Amino acid sequence: MGPRLDAVAAILAAAALSQRWRSSSEHAQTLATVFESRASALAHAPRFYDRATADALFDEISQYAGLNFTSYLIKGARVRSPRRMMWCAEDGVGEYRFSANHVPGLAAHAFTPTLRRMRRDVETAVGTSFNAVLINLYADGSEFSDWHSDDDPWLGRDFDVPSLSLGAARPFRVRRRGDVNETTVTLGHGSLLVMKGKFQHEYEHSLPRTRNVGVRINLTWRYITPAL
Repeated sequence: MGPRLDAVAAILAAAALSQRWRSSSEHAQTLATVFESRASALAHAPRFYDRATADALFDEISQYAGLNFTSYLIKGARVRSPRRMMWCAEDGVGEYRFSANHVPGLAAHAFTPTLRRMRRDVETAVGTSFNAVLINLYADGSEFSDWHSDDDPWLGRDFDVPSLSLGAARPFRVRRRGDVNETTVTLGHGSLLVMKGKFQHEYEHSLPRTRNVGVRINLTWRYITPAL
């Protein structure tokens, strides 16, 4: 196929995705509450995007050149992250660092048209604006995310963190800080999970290792407060 035919094929594919996407967003599944407390809640829509739209999103995002391993300095040694990541943000937000030993951090990439459209869908569902997204790519079940909270000080005190999943289904574990009891939600292809309110200060979450699963992509949306 020559360059002109490649361009035509890309335009046709984009038009087809746009039509599917419009149909999908018109019938997007409503978020249902998994549990809630006085100050926080966990909500889930297992089929936020239909299968065809989720497939197309997965195919595009998995090819982003910015998805790379990052590293941490631990006792003077550089330790590679357990998954590939990419940080996309609006102008003025800048790089993302998980901690003081996260060196050199994640450089900020511009939003693609697809990411902008996904953000609009998420903002409509959640009722909150976002100016950045962290993309995680788990190549297989050996790649994971340990227990943690998304409690960076520049996010503020009360905020929502939507998590959109594409690809292989994985168990997502949640527990109140200091508690051993866990709640597990299976995050499947095209699903949307939202951690609300003071969730990041009251709870922690993880994506454990598992067997016999393929690639999973996760996009967690954030609003970075410039003043913080």
